[in-house]
Amino acid sequence: MSIHMKRGVAALGVAALTLTTGVLSATAASGEEGAPTVTGLMSALSGDDSIQAIGQGEAGKVVLVTDKAEAELEGAAADAAAHDNVDVFVVPDRFTAFADTDVVGGAGYFTAPADAEAGGLCSIGFTGWNSEGEPAVISAGHCTDDNASDNAALTVPAGDPSGGGAADNSDVALLHPLGVLGASQYGGPGNSAGAENDPASVDIAAYDVTNDELNLLPEVTDWSNTSDLSASTTPVKAVGTAAVGDTINRSGRTTRPSSGQVVIEDGWAQISKPGDPSDVRWVHGFGVLGMAATSGDSGGSMVRGETAVGVLSGGGETETGDLMVWGADLQGGLAQLGGDYTVALDLDEPALTSPEDGGTVGRGDAITGTGPANGELTITSEGREDQTVDINGEGNWTFNAVEELGTYEFSLTATRGFDTSDTVDFSVEVAATGPAITAPENGSTVVGSVNAISGTGEPGAEVTVAGDASGTATVNGEGNWSVEVNLGPGEYRVSATQVVDGDESAVTSSSFTVIPDAPVITTPEDGVNYRAATAPEGAEGTGIEDATITVFLNDEEIGETTVENGEWNVAFEDGLKAGDYTLRAVQTVNEQSNDAGVSFALLEDAAAPGPGDDLPRTGIAAMLPYILGGAALLAAGGAAMEIRRRRGLGDIA
Repeated sequence: MSIHMKRGVAALGVAALTLTTGVLSATAASGEEGAPTVTGLMSALSGDDSIQAIGQGEAGKVVLVTDKAEAELEGAAADAAAHDNVDVFVVPDRFTAFADTDVVGGAGYFTAPADAEAGGLCSIGFTGWNSEGEPAVISAGHCTDDNASDNAALTVPAGDPSGGGAADNSDVALLHPLGVLGASQYGGPGNSAGAENDPASVDIAAYDVTNDELNLLPEVTDWSNTSDLSASTTPVKAVGTAAVGDTINRSGRTTRPSSGQVVIEDGWAQISKPGDPSDVRWVHGFGVLGMAATSGDSGGSMVRGETAVGVLSGGGETETGDLMVWGADLQGGLAQLGGDYTVALDLDEPALTSPEDGGTVGRGDAITGTGPANGELTITSEGREDQTVDINGEGNWTFNAVEELGTYEFSLTATRGFDTSDTVDFSVEVAATGPAITAPENGSTVVGSVNAISGTGEPGAEVTVAGDASGTATVNGEGNWSVEVNLGPGEYRVSATQVVDGDESAVTSSSFTVIPDAPVITTPEDGVNYRAATAPEGAEGTGIEDATITVFLNDEEIGETTVENGEWNVAFEDGLKAGDYTLRAVQTVNEQSNDAGVSFALLEDAAAPGPGDDLPRTGIAAMLPYILGGAALLAAGGAAMEIRRRRGLGDIA
């Protein structure tokens, strides 16, 4: 639409100023002798930095606004607070002016040719950057009237319909100059009609911000505070595409923010040029149902959660009367601008993971944390040169602590492209590097016992071992140290520190487990095939005095006993049947166990042959010796084969 603009900037109320200027002539209504007055307190408290405001309250009372609790007030402020006619309000943070120079997605702007009185009203989609890293705003290409409207100014939010202004835009007024058109395209390249199925048919514009007083934020307003659109926003953390089923939120200057569901993805719509229904352009994007929008919302932000996906291009009613809103694909549009413009993103601030804030780190040791993946981390510390390290693709970073002992205070800022995170402050205590414990290694399991805790450190330093074992040692010239201990089976944790030049180091530690030696199984013997006459009647062996031995036969527990005089035994109460067996003995000391196992077999004994009966004479008597002889040979051969096969399994007892 075209309108004539009212020039001028609308004034915004500042809370602190209103409280002060409205009460300079007021006096206290209390009849209390010596009761404070507004003018008296302003004079008496003029040098008190804790006082935020002084003014007249209800019933003639004096109101005192301070950043301290009433009990913490001192001097004239404390004296004043003690009077009945003084009410004290505590506001911990200093009053600040509402920001009318913050620029966010969804805000309104006026665009027109230079020095023209008439132009159009649209909405900012997103803040961004040009290829030189200078600030820009991104909106819809059709708002530029095919590049004719090349100047833009922010409008006063309270005068826009979303901010409570008249629906006919009669309350619209200019707030601040914004910038000049950098690039735009509506339809195909060169602002042509474009074509269906052509990704180069877009609706996109970018204005270079020329007003240095503006503060561009990577956020989208919800229009809940027209005095400061940046007071309630959604951060923009990524750029993506819309898909069917996505919920899309829209923000713009005319219709208050609303949401809808994507019903068309990766599509093309014919969008008519404002003021000329016959001029139709193809625009690649997505369709949304359930969303409210109207004239002036064009160019406004369309986000999925915290991901920017498009700018509002147009819309129309379906045959059922529902409004379908068309969003111009953001990534495709920016690509048509030659990659010269990008959306500004809200980067997560760096986080410290090791050590924790206020923790201890060895001098020169690694300080680690997280930040935006594939970004850079800048470390600043007073009196030291700034340093920059990479943040890897998983969002992790590391740098080394300083060598100086004491408190190390530093600030961290993440950057990626032209985007910058908030700066966060941390401090750690830098101590001498702790000695390394090399044996037993952290997390290791040792069989038998541990007779020494050993490691490396600063030559000449005194190492102190504490925890489940204790002792001291001096690091030798090769950097090694050792403390004698006597640790049997159990779970242990030991720590170590070293004193270097009179300063105690950071603590290092090692946790480990000692398990007993495996028991010895003397019976049955491993790999032996027993016959019935020689079968063992139980399991026997040796072990650690007073250790518990638990015996399993073919994975079933058959008994438990205690080692006495170095020996143990568990009977086979149910005897053994012919078959193959595995036997396992578990030795337990101080809840720590180790085991040993053997395999053996019990053979089924063959029955002795019985006496034979006389055979009837059938005319083959003469052949009998030969037949019997052949049978004997076969039997002998069979026996030989059986013996050979069984001996292949193990010895026979």
